[in-house]
Amino acid sequence: MIKLRKSANEILKLFQDQKQWTQDEIENSLPNFHKDDIKYSLRKLNDKGIVVKIPNLRDMRRVYHRIATQDEFSETFESRKMFNIKFYQSISRLISN
Repeated sequence: MIKLRKSANEILKLFQDQKQWTQDEIENSLPNFHKDDIKYSLRKLNDKGIVVKIPNLRDMRRVYHRIATQDEFSETFESRKMFNIKFYQSISRLISN
């Protein structure tokens, strides 16, 4: 189970109403949270593979955020798992030398 901040939980609730959001739209919809808290929560959700970024073709300075599909989440999880395995293998080689 993944422990999330309150702001991250509120962001995820927003995705029930609409498929994709810009960061500005999320900030406007959650006025009780500071912009930095929303930015941090979006980054953490993205790092965990729960939310993905989509380029905004009308304005490349902004991106849309949406919930990851099951395939996207699985892909993120598998790549993270492989990274951890390689990391621990490299540490074990250093220790054994």
